[in-house]
Amino acid sequence: MAKIPTFVPWEERPIEFLCARRFAELFQSKSGWTTYSGNRNELHFHELEGSFDRSSEATQRIEEAKKYAAELAALPNEELMQVFNAEYSLWKQERAKKAEEEERELFFNRQESTADLKFWSKMAIWTLDEAVALSLGKDPGKVNRSSMSKSGERYVPAVWLQSEFPREYARRTALVQRAKVAGMLRDQIEPEKFIRWAADVFDNLPDELIAGFLVPTNTKDAESLASYPPELRAAIEAYRAVRSDPNALSGRSPRQALERWLSENKPEIVGNAKKRVLTIANWSPQGGAPKTPGGEPTPGG
Repeated sequence: MAKIPTFVPWEERPIEFLCARRFAELFQSKSGWTTYSGNRNELHFHELEGSFDRSSEATQRIEEAKKYAAELAALPNEELMQVFNAEYSLWKQERAKKAEEEERELFFNRQESTADLKFWSKMAIWTLDEAVALSLGKDPGKVNRSSMSKSGERYVPAVWLQSEFPREYARRTALVQRAKVAGMLRDQIEPEKFIRWAADVFDNLPDELIAGFLVPTNTKDAESLASYPPELRAAIEAYRAVRSDPNALSGRSPRQALERWLSENKPEIVGNAKKRVLTIANWSPQGGAPKTPGGEPTPGG
């Protein structure tokens, strides 16, 4: 069966949107936008019927769609918009659920792409490409510059373009390469050296890498902190505690999590001293989270 061209489901065009929801098989998402003139989003079926086959099924569905459009057009505007808003809300929920399912199926989100960080932490050196993947908790054998590149490909799935992970991978790769050019990193690098650099640059790291390379693991390291000035010691302790606690950042910014830790564990540090400690310990002073561009596909898609 041929298709009626698609449209953008704006609020100014509720009848088209509702028709596309009920008669999804008559609409498609491959022929670009279609605009309709006339009052109340009148659907010009007489201009489109030539695109359909002459089967009884096609004719019946077109007639049903025309009848439904007429019923909608006869409604008072307030009632029409109530119908539209309810259906539009349901459509957005369906799209969100579908997007989540598609996101989970991307190769880098599958279980087999999760890195064995305990194993990788024992290696004497990492390449920078490996280090980027590991900083995201991913297996470098699965997630690497080759597998993450879509350069030159004619078709890139919409879910890939909407996913935050490829953008974060590209962002970290760019930061690492610039650091390499600046002489801060080299392509063959000790894991601990990389993690200490990454902790100051990346917004987050896997808890296992933080615990393995940044949290004190012996009495000697803990004792060395005792010789530090109180504010510096508090900043280091707060940083290590919050970064190694998977629940500390739940619903909180790094600064909020650090401030909470200081209030609970260093109540003697207040006022300007507390502000200075927070400034030192906060690894994400810019705050916020990266935003993802949003786009809305057609309701029949």
